[in-house]
Amino acid sequence: MARDYHSLWLNSAALAQADGDLQVDGGVVEVDGDGEPTGVLREESAWQFRDRYLLASDDEFVDAMREGLRIAASRGVTRRARQGRLARRAAASGSGCAKRAR
Repeated sequence: MARDYHSLWLNSAALAQADGDLQVDGGVVEVDGDGEPTGVLREESAWQFRDRYLLASDDEFVDAMREGLRIAASRGVTRRARQGRLARRAAASGSGCAKRAR
């Protein structure tokens, strides 16, 4: 996704996953000369694809954060700045390693 969150570029695997379901009201799907999607989505089309296929659930995010905190603690990292809500939740409910890495 672009830094400004208004565009998304898909590779062929992501295009196949969407199975042609890319165009939505308020969105733009760029197409080639044959009318096939190029993989560039803008506005609502980009946001809908992100929401359907790219965002991890809260549980997936917390599990990944716990694993990251465990690895960081095993490497001697003792502090991380700017923790978000889910990161705090993972640290608070995770293993002793996660708590030490806060």
